[in-house]
Amino acid sequence: EDSLFCSKCGKRNDVGSLFCSNCGNSLKNEEIVEGVIDTGSPVCGVTKRLADKFGLKKLGATSVSPAFGGKSERMLYCVDFLLEDCLRFSDMRATEIEKGYDGAEFIVGCNVLCLGDFVITNKDRKTTISLRLPSDKEIDFMVE
Repeated sequence: EDSLFCSKCGKRNDVGSLFCSNCGNSLKNEEIVEGVIDTGSPVCGVTKRLADKFGLKKLGATSVSPAFGGKSERMLYCVDFLLEDCLRFSDMRATEIEKGYDGAEFIVGCNVLCLGDFVITNKDRKTTISLRLPSDKEIDFMVE
């Protein structure tokens, strides 16, 4: 089985891992990509270009049902990523997507959003999106 060895600590890591499971060191070239948050997507999405570039681990084909109808088979990958350089996610499932949403190559889906407290506010017509990990407390605007 192929492995990646961390240049910092020497630990063997699975192919497709972006970060060392022991010390967190980057194992591959990094790339900043445009992404979108999609509350209608049950899992993350990644383009074939990114999956190939980073050698993402293939988990097999899966059936997807887009919002506009129909069904298709897409490759399912295991992906590690950083969100805004501060939130690290490992071993997340991501289906293969075509470029969409203004050219975005990555979709943050509900498999990430449900790990913590996700909120959208619009105070003074300024929209703010925030994700807090781990979840700190229940937020229920109907009760406040």
